[in-house]
Amino acid sequence: MNYDNKFYIALRIGKIIIHDTKGRGYNTKGFGLGIYGFTFDYKKINSKDSGLDKTWAVTFGFRTRLDQIFHF
Repeated sequence: MNYDNKFYIALRIGKIIIHDTKGRGYNTKGFGLGIYGFTFDYKKINSKDSGLDKTWAVTFGFRTRLDQIFHF
């Protein structure tokens, strides 16, 4: 959902598939939130055969429109 570029909510699920000779794939789940350019993103990785099982990541950020600042 995106409301006038001021607020958004994002949900996601996915599967990373890796060739059998290089390792196993894994599943990911996550969500993201944003308000007035500030963003928050969270993801969790689930894998039975990998060291990445039950790991997670959090990202904070800020978005801006550089074309409006620098007049591209």
